[in-house]
Amino acid sequence: MRGMLVLLLAAGLLVLGCAGQPGAGNQTVPNMTNQSNNTPPVQACNGPVCGADGITYATDCEAELAGVSIEYQGECAKPPEPNCSDSDGGLDIATAGTVSKGNESRQDYCLDATQLVEYTCLDNAMQMASVSCGENRTCEAGRCVPRPPENTTPPAPSGCTGPAENDVYARETTTYNGMEYTDSCVDYRTIKLYYCKDNALESINNQCPSGYGCTDGQCNWLQMTCTDTDAGNDTTKRGTVTVLKGYLTVGEHTDECIDDGMVTEWVCQENGTATVSEEACPSGTWCYNDHCIKGDCSETDGGDNIYRHGITTDESGDYEDDCLSDYQIREYFCYGNEATYDDIDCGDDYICNSASGRCVEGSIS
Repeated sequence: MRGMLVLLLAAGLLVLGCAGQPGAGNQTVPNMTNQSNNTPPVQACNGPVCGADGITYATDCEAELAGVSIEYQGECAKPPEPNCSDSDGGLDIATAGTVSKGNESRQDYCLDATQLVEYTCLDNAMQMASVSCGENRTCEAGRCVPRPPENTTPPAPSGCTGPAENDVYARETTTYNGMEYTDSCVDYRTIKLYYCKDNALESINNQCPSGYGCTDGQCNWLQMTCTDTDAGNDTTKRGTVTVLKGYLTVGEHTDECIDDGMVTEWVCQENGTATVSEEACPSGTWCYNDHCIKGDCSETDGGDNIYRHGITTDESGDYEDDCLSDYQIREYFCYGNEATYDDIDCGDDYICNSASGRCVEGSIS
């Protein structure tokens, strides 16, 4: 009987052993040789594209990485340039004309009795040319007109009357042998001045002093003006500041990233100049393409706040504010796309509550 029990036990162990072998029952071994055929295809990147933020991205992949929706394929359209118009239709020396483009305008004027400064449009830009009126013509009121026939008017008085000194800040007229000569602008910085010397007509070209420009035949102080495409201190938009002195551009600056968490932000001042500051990107954003966009790092206490317990989360994990001592806390916060921390003293009349992980009013005595 004992021998029979030994045989039955051995047979049971043999059955259990077979049931535990690989391939037992309906199990199948996965075929690993064709796994690569199931890999999804790599997404192709196309571009350029115009983002909803008005910025051109090299590819749609870049726009997606920046968290910006695509407005349309191709580069963002630039605002149309204003057209240049000429009231006298071009180089018409017989007509006093005005050339305009946008907010600027220029009028034809006489440089002296024989020379006309004629403005015209060329390649949609305002251009200036000095033109001689030629024989038997004289320049009057911004145009060349026929010179009156001889002996039809009384002879002009001889000699010179007018200023004896040069004053770049005043537009003056000098008369010589009955002909008038008025101070005029040669270009935006140079003024042509007429004056009398030894009863004869003299002229000289002078440069306007620094900060002044020639307008209306005299040197005038040029005002500073400033424009900002992102309308102020807005780190979520990439802005460009342009500073003008009169109609001359004296500075142009664009916001740019310093690193993942900081951006240089240019803003206009009330006096027409511009200043720059280094600004931290708001909580939950990081600096990309010269402005702050939504990032992968998040905080529950809104940032660097020692009076509120918070948890900061980035790709590497969660980080919880914690007391280092009775009076100091390790405060976690987002910097760009990563979590970082500062060890901060709670300050007078505050202690660090280890149970709540924040600074609270109180003292230990």
